[in-house]
Amino acid sequence: MKTIYMREVLKDIWKKKILVIVCLFACICAGITTGYKKTNFYDRLSAKDKMNIDSYYEQLGKYEQGVNDAENCIKLLTNKIFELKDYIDNSIFMHLNPDIIFVANVQFSTPSSIAEADFLEDKYLSEVLSVSSKKNIFNISVMHVSEEQALFVINDIVKKIEVKNKISTPIITCYTKTDGTIVDKQKECLDNYKGYIKNRIDLISSLRQQNALVSKYKSEKKPKVLSKKELKPISVIFRYSLFGFIAGVLGIISIFTIRRIL
Repeated sequence: MKTIYMREVLKDIWKKKILVIVCLFACICAGITTGYKKTNFYDRLSAKDKMNIDSYYEQLGKYEQGVNDAENCIKLLTNKIFELKDYIDNSIFMHLNPDIIFVANVQFSTPSSIAEADFLEDKYLSEVLSVSSKKNIFNISVMHVSEEQALFVINDIVKKIEVKNKISTPIITCYTKTDGTIVDKQKECLDNYKGYIKNRIDLISSLRQQNALVSKYKSEKKPKVLSKKELKPISVIFRYSLFGFIAGVLGIISIFTIRRIL
């Protein structure tokens, strides 16, 4: 019996390497074609199966859209809650006592114009600040929870204005006043904050129900034709192209081995 060594077979294969490469390429292409046909199963379904699948995905899309809408609303409400919480905690206005509001006022003259950007750095300061001018005389007032804090803010404003503008000696005064409308605005803000929190809780509960509905729909209404494990088209094509390559390699080795035997 003739002894066949693998190195001799490999030498034969190397001599025909161009033909071998062409054959391997053909095997890989055949595998890719087969894989593509496997992924394109929808076109081979019956009209009834297609209708069931289309109906299933249409309704599933509506349920999933409800989930997405709820998630987006929760995100928006969460951001709004954080913004309002920051405003409630850090704004001067929300801490004012309507029965006794401390007001610090400064008056000065300057030949140049004054821009609020020159001194308005605190994002919540504008709502407790008032600025008026007549010709070259400016009046700036700020409301605060105490006389000390009101004077501190007004002096800080004067220092910032003096950096960019030449002004006369500022005249600073302080007094108290009452304003019953403030408590209504404060209450409205707190009510909005509580309302947002309640709406967020309701939406989270609704989201749980929507997710449960999606899971139930998938488990109960999914067409039987889709019950098999669904693979991504690219993974199926790659798998069959690999099969084609392996089959080509084995086939070529077998053919050259048989030739050696004969």
